[in-house]
Amino acid sequence: MTGLDNLTFATYNMHGFKQGRVYLQDLCKQFHIVFVQEHWLAPFNLLNIQDLCSDSICILTSAMNDVTAAGVLKGRPFSGVGVLIGKSVCTGLRVITNADRYIIVQLDELLIVNVYLPCASAVNDGWKEDYLCTLAAVSNDISAVDYKYLVFDGDLNVDIRHQHALHDCLYDFF
Repeated sequence: MTGLDNLTFATYNMHGFKQGRVYLQDLCKQFHIVFVQEHWLAPFNLLNIQDLCSDSICILTSAMNDVTAAGVLKGRPFSGVGVLIGKSVCTGLRVITNADRYIIVQLDELLIVNVYLPCASAVNDGWKEDYLCTLAAVSNDISAVDYKYLVFDGDLNVDIRHQHALHDCLYDFF
């Protein structure tokens, strides 16, 4: 693996694969590791990203597993996360967790976490609980892993520059 000091990272909320695919392809050429949120792909379409970024190992998840298993998708697609790792730096790869809202992978001594945390919602009263449960699940999953370095990235859906209902929880997490 390339020395840790030389690794380059990017994070990208795609707002859908169709509108974000050109920029994602550019990111995969420019950076060693790319974190992706909101690709909006169903499980059977995840290969679209692998085909687009063929020089990367793509660890992907779709948040639409339950919805697509139940039948025809009603409404717009949603969510989905991924970690795309350039094959040139992909040594000692171990997938720790591949969940709807986050992916945790390990490259030798480096632990990589990509999250897509819920956003504040007037419609969904449970967003705070979902936010905290996701952070708790990540914390639980990394607690048993032996690592020396950690990169935690993604879409936190909180402006950390301003006081927010979950501001303290997020700071406490780190």
